[in-house]
Amino acid sequence: MPDLNANIPYLWGYVRDSYLHAPATGGQPDPAITSLTECYVFGAKAIINRPLGFHVQLDNGAVFWSLPLSAIVWKPDFEPLSADENERLSLLQWWDCQSSSLAVTVFKYLEGYTVDCRNRNGDWMRGRYLFTIDDHYADANALPVGYAEDQDAKCFHLIQLDNGNYAAYPNNYLRWHNLNHVTPYDTDNPPKYKANGWDMRCEYIGPAKA
Repeated sequence: MPDLNANIPYLWGYVRDSYLHAPATGGQPDPAITSLTECYVFGAKAIINRPLGFHVQLDNGAVFWSLPLSAIVWKPDFEPLSADENERLSLLQWWDCQSSSLAVTVFKYLEGYTVDCRNRNGDWMRGRYLFTIDDHYADANALPVGYAEDQDAKCFHLIQLDNGNYAAYPNNYLRWHNLNHVTPYDTDNPPKYKANGWDMRCEYIGPAKA
């Protein structure tokens, strides 16, 4: 049974009211609705090949389920990024979920650190690390239809962006700041690292002798 829901360190912010009402023609939130509703974000949901979903409690007592990151902001004067809501979401979250099971971790080494995020347009957005969501296969007997455990699987680091939005980014589009250890690389020339493809085992005993 996939563990598709998880608790997260709760976040205070706002839901864009356009996501709380029937969509306009074309299936996107109505751009004419620009108001915000105060909320706490308390949970996350993973469905394979869909964006992360977030669960919120509104300040009127309603709970709203499975909102995309594009629906949630932490300050009223947030940067819209795009008039197209699907493009806006793609600038805040790089990948859809790789399975329908997820785990949430606050990495203490990274907690509160400043981090730069390189979006699909090649622009850099600065923010602060909050926690990490990683998807996986919860049922060892289920057919692995996704790619959460592939060598090149991606995690979702949740970032509170300075521009008022929240983002979920993988390692390869982030540049971290740590004054005790890091000299950040040049953003115009990021390092060209490759994910390893090794298949290594501690109990490897080598090929049979002739």
